[in-house]
Amino acid sequence: MTVTVKGQKAAEVSTPVPLFEAHLLNGPTVSTGFRAQYEPTRDGRRFLMNVALEETKASPITVALNWAEAFKK
Repeated sequence: MTVTVKGQKAAEVSTPVPLFEAHLLNGPTVSTGFRAQYEPTRDGRRFLMNVALEETKASPITVALNWAEAFKK
């Protein structure tokens, strides 16, 4: 988000607007932990962002119930 700040003695702040659109990875993961998904450069002109390279669908999960029973026969 970005705002315009005016005034010398009392700050007048504009309504926040998006600075850019970003498709960050969702929430904490094994690889990212609870760290921020982005980091601004020291000069504040650029951002390093953790984004997905492409949209992927979740792989299906197979759950085997009573699998130990198959070995008893």
